[in-house]
Amino acid sequence: MHYIVGTRFSIIVNAKAGFFSRDKRFKPGVNYMLINIKPENNKYKYIFVGSDRSTVEQEFASCREGDKFIANLRNEVLPNYDVPADPINTIED
Repeated sequence: MHYIVGTRFSIIVNAKAGFFSRDKRFKPGVNYMLINIKPENNKYKYIFVGSDRSTVEQEFASCREGDKFIANLRNEVLPNYDVPADPINTIED
């Protein structure tokens, strides 16, 4: 899990590309914060609250899927967690 409760983002309007989100539940110009992640019916429910006091609930099959969704909204690239850590930069006891 990359993004945790407290993660913030906003939907930015871009004249050429439109919104970063095609999901109409997230409104442009509103700041959102992830307030809860809970397992429910073999899925994960992410709950976001907006600066306009709106609430958006989104279900994902996995936390990785949720991370990809948020990364897209934040226009960020997620680290590749499938690659083993670099042993040169790993501290051992």
